[in-house]
This record gives sequence, C-alpha cells and structure tokens, in this order.
Amino acid sequence: MGSDAPQARGHRTRGSLFGEDLHVAFWFQSNREYVRRVLEKQRDLRLADHAWKRKGDLPGSWPSYQYQHIANADGVPSEEIVDLQQGSDAKVTGEEVLARARQLAVELRKAS
Repeated sequence: MGSDAPQARGHRTRGSLFGEDLHVAFWFQSNREYVRRVLEKQRDLRLADHAWKRKGDLPGSWPSYQYQHIANADGVPSEEIVDLQQGSDAKVTGEEVLARARQLAVELRKAS
C-alpha cells in the first residue's frame, strides 16, 4: 500500500465500512393509488388571496373567472378538440387551437 492509499490519508474505504459485497435491498412499488387520492383531494383547489380555497368557495370576483369568460367566449378549446375527434377519423394536431389561443392572447392584450 502506497502513501496515497485512502487509509494513509485518514479516509476509510468502502470495503472497510460495508465489506467487499454491498447489497441494497429495495423494490419499486406502484404509487398509482396514492396519486389518484391526492388528485381527488386537490383537483378543485385554487389559489386565491394568497391561500388555497376550494373551487366552490371562490368569490365571484376571482380573476380567473374573468379570464375564462374571455378565453372561452367562442367555446372551450379542449371540448372543441374532443368534438372534432368524435366527428372525424382525421387526427387533430392542435394547430387550429394554437392559432385561436394566439389570437385570443392578442385580443386580451389589446383589451387591457
């Protein structure tokens, strides 16, 4: 063993701490049910006045309501996609929805 060995510098080696064979026993478990429970409990939480509130407890003046009213004035984009997919065999790529979202953003910017 030379002078640059870990023991010579006051360091311990992995073998001196754990032995030559280190075996770690672990297994992966599904967390699907946990995620579902969390989503069920939190899906209607919204941030309002620096606190989390249930969607049903929000005031009518909550700013997101105004935004939703403007953004969804001509229909809800996600519902439009579902309607298009159900009525057609063609795949919808979202280009039309993206163009509409851009147009709404410009209109909203002009309105404010």
